[in-house]
Amino acid sequence: MKIMSSAHGDAESASREERNKQIVVDAYERMNNRDLTVFDEHPGLLALAEYMPIAWEAIPDFSSTIEQIIAENDLVAIQCIVHGTHSGSGFLGQPTGESLRFPGAWIDRVEDGKIVQHSGATHWITVLYQIGVLPISEEHNPAL
Repeated sequence: MKIMSSAHGDAESASREERNKQIVVDAYERMNNRDLTVFDEHPGLLALAEYMPIAWEAIPDFSSTIEQIIAENDLVAIQCIVHGTHSGSGFLGQPTGESLRFPGAWIDRVEDGKIVQHSGATHWITVLYQIGVLPISEEHNPAL
């Protein structure tokens, strides 16, 4: 990690990091609104262009809420809660009608106003507990 020595450099860095956080927040809000153009505008999200429609089919009201966001240089880290209702068919099997709530953690790299790299984890194992595919009591499910 590079430490900036001048106040001007610190302010510039902080401003860039705030812009990067806003770019990422805007992109995720657009995904929540099913705006497919977000995938074309942010090359780092292209893999999600295949994945998200599958998730939306199984969980039509799929949405994420950012709980924490941290930026350093060109990286933006998000801790979020994903929620929705398992009311559609698809990769999760027949609809159960269960209300879902599960954690995610994502890291995006922003260059020139675009998300150019995305990685992270969404806790799908919690979903399997919540729809009854995997038996577990609520007291042992850390996401509940």
